[in-house]
Amino acid sequence: MSIIPGWLSDLFSPAMPPPPLPLAPVVADPSPVPGCDDATWASYEALLKLREGVRYTVYRDSLGNVTGGIGHLLLPSDGLEVGAAIPDATVQRWFTHDGATAMDKAVSLAKVAGITQQAFLPYLASVCYQLGVAWTSKFPNTWLMICKGQYAQASEALIDTPWAQQTPVRVADFRGALLRLPAKTV
Repeated sequence: MSIIPGWLSDLFSPAMPPPPLPLAPVVADPSPVPGCDDATWASYEALLKLREGVRYTVYRDSLGNVTGGIGHLLLPSDGLEVGAAIPDATVQRWFTHDGATAMDKAVSLAKVAGITQQAFLPYLASVCYQLGVAWTSKFPNTWLMICKGQYAQASEALIDTPWAQQTPVRVADFRGALLRLPAKTV
C-alpha cells in the first residue's frame, strides 16, 4: 500500500517522470567544482532555489533547524539568530560553499556509479545538499541499485521512505532523474 496521497500519485508514476530541468543560461558565476560544467552548476543552483527557496531572513525550517539563504543550516560561527536579516552576498557565499560541497560529492558518487550524464548531476547534488553527503549510508540498498544500473528499481525503492513522506517533490525530482538515465551497458 502506498503512503502517497492520490493527488500526488502522478508525481511518482514511472510512466510519467517529471520533465528534465532546463539548463539555465550560464551566468557570471562559473562552477567551483571540477567535473561539473558551468551550465550544470547553473541548473543545479536554479533547482535548489526552486526547491529550497531563498530566504534573506533567518528562520526555523520544518525540522526546527535554524536556517537561512538557500537552505543553509546556520552554525554558531555564523553569528545570526532567528529573524536576523541576511545580506545577498552572504547568501551567495553560503551557497557557493554548501553547494560546492554537495556537488563535489555528487561528482564523486556519479563516478563510482559509472554515471557520466551531466544532466543527472543537479539532481544527485540536490540529494547530497538536502540529506547530507553521507546519504548513501541512509539508503544503502538504493545506492547499490544505482551502482548496478538498476535505475527503475532504485526509483521504486524511494517511494515508501520517510524522505518521500517529508519532501515528496524532492523525491519525485530524483526519481525522474534516475528514470531518465540510459541503461548501463555491460
